[in-house]
Amino acid sequence: MANNDNPNGFKALGHKPRLSAYTAKDATDIERGDLLAIVSGRVLPWLETPHTDAVGVAATAATGGDEVLVYDDPTTEFYGQTAGSYAPTSHDGLAVDATGTTGEMEVHQGSTTKAVVVIKRQYLGEPGSTDTGANARVVFQINKHALVA
Repeated sequence: MANNDNPNGFKALGHKPRLSAYTAKDATDIERGDLLAIVSGRVLPWLETPHTDAVGVAATAATGGDEVLVYDDPTTEFYGQTAGSYAPTSHDGLAVDATGTTGEMEVHQGSTTKAVVVIKRQYLGEPGSTDTGANARVVFQINKHALVA
């Protein structure tokens, strides 16, 4: 059975991962599940250009100047949909990029330009998305974390 194609950002795994409050950058919309960068003390959705590292994943939505809760522990694992076709033997352990717009971010297993996240394994906990291949769900960790020197 094919996986559902429903990119909707990233979700934290584990029992009560750490949440920290940040302020959304002015004139910025953030959706729950967005991978976030931090610039001048304010967060915004991570983009392959110009960001290199990430601070975490949004647990709440926010607009410019609002408070946003962020899963920002560097050890937190997340899961999300891949942007293309996933194969465990090719992608597990690979440092890759994220892609997509706010609210629809995906793990871009085909691009290693910024290597912001590292794929750990396939995620099997979402009904309708338990196959490898296109639109698979994977577990990942932030590889280039803004809070780690």
